[in-house]
Amino acid sequence: MIGQGGARAVFSARENGHHPPEGGADTALARFLLELRQKGLTEPALLNAFERVPRAAFLPGLRPGLLYQPVALPIPCGEEAEDPFTLARLLVLLRVAPGQRVLEIGTGSGFGTALLAAAGAEVITFERYRSLSQAARSRFGALGLARITAHQADGLTKRGGLGPLDRLIIGGALDLVPQHLFEGLVPGGIAIGGRVRGREMRLTLWRIDASGFPVETDLGPCRMSRMRPGLPVSL
Repeated sequence: MIGQGGARAVFSARENGHHPPEGGADTALARFLLELRQKGLTEPALLNAFERVPRAAFLPGLRPGLLYQPVALPIPCGEEAEDPFTLARLLVLLRVAPGQRVLEIGTGSGFGTALLAAAGAEVITFERYRSLSQAARSRFGALGLARITAHQADGLTKRGGLGPLDRLIIGGALDLVPQHLFEGLVPGGIAIGGRVRGREMRLTLWRIDASGFPVETDLGPCRMSRMRPGLPVSL
């Protein structure tokens, strides 16, 4: 299981104005994993997921030294790829364990989706942009990640037929999180995403209590893109 200990210490505010160190993708990954270990984040499932999933496959053409830097990176359709430290934090907070069923809203490049699958979860992921969804599915197939079901659809709409879910990850910030998103989560399930509060975005975690009610915890400010509903006409 990916535990929660040390998460706040690891993921404090970071400077991102420095130049990335030189070296190839393997060197960049080794530096990243070393930094996680130095900060006390040593859960094998988390480290193994990053070791198994090459980020370069999801961000083609990117300079290797940038792959594991603490900065969000642009991807097609005007979207962003979360930095790997943020993704690691989300995995820690979600407490992902093998065999869990995870619903992800916002596939993006697919790197975060692949990390969830590499950690042993069964992932159902929705992406509103057709081109992003198709590219992500191609990458999943090339890497042999079979425990992912990817859809091009508006993940914010209400739908049934997904079955019981253990985890929900909302890949962006919302003014108001629709209550139907929590309906599939089992008691004890965890959801995480961004909430827009005034001029600020706040990372928020919900735990589903025994009655099925989501109990909200504010985890502090975050940098997330605002999620948009609906399907684009093109792209």
